[in-house]
Amino acid sequence: MSRELGCAEARDILRLATHELNDDQRAHLEHCARCREAHEANRSLTELGRELEWDEPDPERVEQLRTRLLARVPQTAAPAPARSSRRGAFMLAAALAASVALWFFWRAGTPALHAVHVTLHPGTGAVFEDSGAHADRVVHLKDGSLLTVVEKLEPGQRMRVVTEDAEVEVRGTSFDVTAEHDRLTRVWVLHGIVEVRVRGRAPIRLGQGERWSLEAETAANAGVAATASVAAKNADAPALASPGPAGVSSGAAGAARTSAGASPPATAIAATPAPHASEATGPAAPANSDDPAEAAFRKGWSALKAGDSAAAARAFAAAGSDKGSSVQEDASFWQAVALSRSEQKSAAIAAFRKFLTDYPSSPRRGEASALLGQLLLQSGETAAARERFLDAQKDPRPEVKRAGEVGAAESQSTKR
Repeated sequence: MSRELGCAEARDILRLATHELNDDQRAHLEHCARCREAHEANRSLTELGRELEWDEPDPERVEQLRTRLLARVPQTAAPAPARSSRRGAFMLAAALAASVALWFFWRAGTPALHAVHVTLHPGTGAVFEDSGAHADRVVHLKDGSLLTVVEKLEPGQRMRVVTEDAEVEVRGTSFDVTAEHDRLTRVWVLHGIVEVRVRGRAPIRLGQGERWSLEAETAANAGVAATASVAAKNADAPALASPGPAGVSSGAAGAARTSAGASPPATAIAATPAPHASEATGPAAPANSDDPAEAAFRKGWSALKAGDSAAAARAFAAAGSDKGSSVQEDASFWQAVALSRSEQKSAAIAAFRKFLTDYPSSPRRGEASALLGQLLLQSGETAAARERFLDAQKDPRPEVKRAGEVGAAESQSTKR
């Protein structure tokens, strides 16, 4: 038996104009002319809307909107403001963002997935917003550095750190991202693979040990890399090594030529605002084109970027076997990285240890210690891992130091 509804209770009728009404709603419309007129007007508008022509939205624009909404959905409810109108506006905005995000999931037919598990280690003064435990997790980094550790993702899961002008997406890894005034400035990958997508530029894939820096890319694109390298040499600092894409750092200092792919020495870091401002725009001619060590190094770098880590390890080993070669130190570091990427864990541990023994003053020492610490921790050697993480904390770069601090705490927790 239908019960009599008041107009306030019947407001849902206006939102159900195109759906089947229940008995109570139909009964109310029979004797309430005002609600009946509103209902019919709403139905007419709905029918007219269906007849309107529309263009399929640009997929890239849809993805940008979806990411922005996910980044702005609050993880937890904020304390109730003093005025109810502000509270209502906040709740409405949150509900709208969540509804639109869910609509995109429905349109794509995305099945229900478990939430992405992420551990965030912010640097001092870091400002960021975390969308929280979702299958598509977005962290909006506005200022400072954020070391992010992501567990292996399931198919369909996503994890991104975004700024106003870029995003960094991962596939189960740990990496450090730095932003200034909502602009991406640096990325360093400790483990796994990330893709850096800066608005208006081609995406860049970074693997373990690799870096990207906005200032390095800007300097390279402006054609000032050669000048910066000369300045570094005049400051009695060794030049860089290994060719690579603009803005990407991939090696240790110690070569007698300039190319993009290596991190500058500690002296260069201290003398410049950004660590990688002196990298070249791409493959540069080697100092000696007939040098077999340099040829092997280039072969290793090409194989590493192509994803053939095993071949890269063999090429870097050949390049590093030439005693006194300008690329020997770089080759030693990247051989260890390549072995780690090819899942040759024991060989990678041995290679990193050899690098640290052979080059105790290398500017890559802190990074090598952090990477080795992770391998040792995965192998159950917690005491040795902690020793390496403590060594990484001595590095002058805040992201390397923080990686050492996080690793040391994890090794201590595992030991207990």
